[in-house]
Amino acid sequence: MRTSQSHAAAGLEIWERLVRLTGGLYHPKMVFGPRDVGHWKDNLIFVRHDVQRLEEVQRLLRTYGLFDLGLDFGPKVAPRRSNYEPQYANTYSIEKRFRLLDPETAYTRERGYGWLDRSGITASPPTSLPYTSLEGDNLENLALPQAVLYRDFLRGTQKSTLLVDLPDGDYRITAIVANQPELAAGAFQIRPAGEFQEDGRVISYALAETGDKSMDLTVTGERLALEFVPSEGKDWLVSGLIVTRHAPHMAHVPIVTASPGLPLRIAATITAPDGIESAALHIQPPGTAGGRQVFMLPSGSQYGVTFMPDRKWEAMDLRYFIVARDRRNREARLPPRGEFVLRVGYDPDPPVVEHDPAALGEPGKPLHLSFRVQDASELVSVKMHYRHLTQMEEYRVVDLTKSGEQYEAVIPGDYINPRYDLMYYLEAVDRFGNGAFYPDPDRVPPYIVVKVRP
Repeated sequence: MRTSQSHAAAGLEIWERLVRLTGGLYHPKMVFGPRDVGHWKDNLIFVRHDVQRLEEVQRLLRTYGLFDLGLDFGPKVAPRRSNYEPQYANTYSIEKRFRLLDPETAYTRERGYGWLDRSGITASPPTSLPYTSLEGDNLENLALPQAVLYRDFLRGTQKSTLLVDLPDGDYRITAIVANQPELAAGAFQIRPAGEFQEDGRVISYALAETGDKSMDLTVTGERLALEFVPSEGKDWLVSGLIVTRHAPHMAHVPIVTASPGLPLRIAATITAPDGIESAALHIQPPGTAGGRQVFMLPSGSQYGVTFMPDRKWEAMDLRYFIVARDRRNREARLPPRGEFVLRVGYDPDPPVVEHDPAALGEPGKPLHLSFRVQDASELVSVKMHYRHLTQMEEYRVVDLTKSGEQYEAVIPGDYINPRYDLMYYLEAVDRFGNGAFYPDPDRVPPYIVVKVRP
């Protein structure tokens, strides 16, 4: 997150410099595309919004930490109005890391959560963002997403039961009632279903009360059942719900490579309802049966440590895992079993791809494609992206199959039709993160077009 914020802030600075540099050079209504009107300064607001949005996501992490389940209460998401609308058009009203809970979300085992009875539940009106705002095209009818978690809600006029499948254990339940123009018409409670309510095992909101409130519960039978209970003749109104087990929660992007003799930092985001007491990195150096423990230092919710991989570990695997302990001595391990494995070494060169492009496709017949992909290191990903020659479609992606020194892919015959020609390109990535596209977009058009026989 911090890296993303840093990159976004740097991008904003570059954009602002471009605005100053090009001031007075372009016509105010310069047209770049069918719906793209304006120049650098007109689009500056979108770049600033990216920075603000990352700050908002960071605030939510500080407020709620990591959790097992976050539910964003709100209206059913409408499908995209046009194939030209980005996929984001389907998800902008749902806060990241959260799942949508709308009035029609009935409980199913496959989903793992939902309403037992949907009667009397309604949602706030859906927020409609113009296509141009989603695409960042221009300033007409500008409406950018913000406060996504807090801006919508569900309302119930009778007792409603929410079911959530969870492993048995102790959990903290946090309700979110946003401070917005519409509030519940009376007091209401959120409580465990079907049992006597002890102190601390119920969340109560008075009339016009807002904010976050929590209660601690023990889940048995692998299912949590919560009742939302309004005062007689009134209703309940909630914007979100968070379920967090009482234990350390960890988020970490595994390190896959490291350079020998250079500093290596390993970090993880670690939070717990009861606070974190300690976190440690356990390392198993190459060629050893044992390991060593290094304590990780906190900076906010991020814990990290820096060490130097030995030069003699060149071309060998280093194994590691992380253990965190909360202030009530509960412990968690990441990964739960086994270790993360990183390769110590250095390889600056991307994969090399050779390919004889297909010249013609036959409707109804599979198109077989073969690529020669070579790299000094291990290849971890070789994928082909393909679609019809129309911007109305998303690319399909397929992993290639290795056969000797060749990598092979097939475009199914039932996908090939005489209405459209085909286009495809290859993406290859090695163990050290070096990537290559074929065709090389720095030299030629970044895709191959295959004519389809009429």
